[in-house]
Amino acid sequence: MVFVLPSIFRFFAFVLFLAFFVLASPQIASATAIFQDDFNDGNSDGWIVPNNRQWDNSSLPCMNGSIPAEWEVKDGMYGIVISSPGCVTETTPDDNNWNDAWNDYIFELDMKFVRGTDKNIAWRYTGHGEWIDLHFIGSSVIFQRAILINSSNIQPLNDGSTYHFRIEVVGNNFKVFFNNILIPSNVSFMEGVDSTNSFPTGRPALQASVGADPNSEVWFDNIVVTSIGPDTIGPFELPFAYGGRLTENPDAFSNAFQNRAIALFDHQPNKGVHTPFTGEIFNTGDCGKTGNPVSCYDSHTATDFSALGGTDVFPVMDGGVVYSSQKIPGSDKCIPKEKGFGCVLIIKHQTDEFGILYTQYAHLDTISDLGEGLNNIDVSDKLGTMGKTGRATGIHLDLSAFKESPSPFFLLNSRKSRSFWEDFLNFQPSNKSLGNKKSFCSYNSPLGTRLEFIDPSGWASEDPDPWSLARDAGGCEIQNEYLWKFNILEF
Repeated sequence: MVFVLPSIFRFFAFVLFLAFFVLASPQIASATAIFQDDFNDGNSDGWIVPNNRQWDNSSLPCMNGSIPAEWEVKDGMYGIVISSPGCVTETTPDDNNWNDAWNDYIFELDMKFVRGTDKNIAWRYTGHGEWIDLHFIGSSVIFQRAILINSSNIQPLNDGSTYHFRIEVVGNNFKVFFNNILIPSNVSFMEGVDSTNSFPTGRPALQASVGADPNSEVWFDNIVVTSIGPDTIGPFELPFAYGGRLTENPDAFSNAFQNRAIALFDHQPNKGVHTPFTGEIFNTGDCGKTGNPVSCYDSHTATDFSALGGTDVFPVMDGGVVYSSQKIPGSDKCIPKEKGFGCVLIIKHQTDEFGILYTQYAHLDTISDLGEGLNNIDVSDKLGTMGKTGRATGIHLDLSAFKESPSPFFLLNSRKSRSFWEDFLNFQPSNKSLGNKKSFCSYNSPLGTRLEFIDPSGWASEDPDPWSLARDAGGCEIQNEYLWKFNILEF
């Protein structure tokens, strides 16, 4: 949905309001938009009404005179009109638009007070009575189910006016900023705490109710919810499904990596010491302390993930397919090479910090209909399924990452032919020794293009990479960037 304001004056007022928050609000962790609705499409798709009932008879809904009161979109706003005996109703984003892993977020909205004394904004909502909210009674505002610990410049909230609210929900602490949109510089502030941590999770909600005053009318607009999560380290998500994928959950990320990784790049540290290419076919030092390693071999320029927990394969980030193994016509089944990596996908990624990167997904069983293009792949797209095609001892995913070095013959980022990628795949070793201390770290094409393998679990520091050994010492002589989104824990 597009965030649209109804007048040019309101637009400038909102800009001033945001400018105030940039200067006055404390810095918080990185935020990502997860839900928004401006209701300009004329419907309330994406919302549900989990509760609409009268206090004295829960089988009856709130009423608007002789008809049931319903949440509706009118004149580009979402709200409700109640004129009935005491009742309460709530509305929240539906399950298709909300992930229960989103616990910390910023909830912003415009709220138009029309009439009545009782209307609320709630968060950490899990059901009726299970939420924390701003409770508006007449022109006053209070916290419900939270303790007020700080406030300043609290102004009355009057019917006939529209107010902008920004609610920061982090842990058991909540900060609220609000102002009349016509007076953007006059900002009120409240801070509260859930001292018993009774509401650790839950979604945002809108609420209206009536009691002694049987009338209530309120309208909401320009709703934007952004997640607040820990700062990410790198751009790479894990290439398989797990609980919490695509969310800001470092624990879920590291646990999933630990549970599924079965063989590591031959650059992994062991208590801070580089594990070199030794020339031995099997080298337990390459495995790390994860899962149940089954494929720990020398000159392994990839990270292997097991099929335990699901075989679906996803890209580590957005990008475009540059190479795909051929498939059986009319089927997702691919036609593997007899040896080597079997069925393969190679995806090209553009990153702000690391430039052009490539990722290679090998030993696949099936490949989805993806096509080829510059940016035709989203991190949530299913690439295919894990297999054991090519030279593999069991069903798993072999994930490699590499970058391109400048070449006097090719511009960096130039388009590469299918035969280029075929030669590249044929050149790579797969589960075999290359001789004593001979490392496989890069590929030089006949025309000069150079691809260098990098370890996504490499080095996340501005200091020199202590694990980047010279080739004659068994290393790859490369400065490895740390590419995973979160910490995978130490091995």
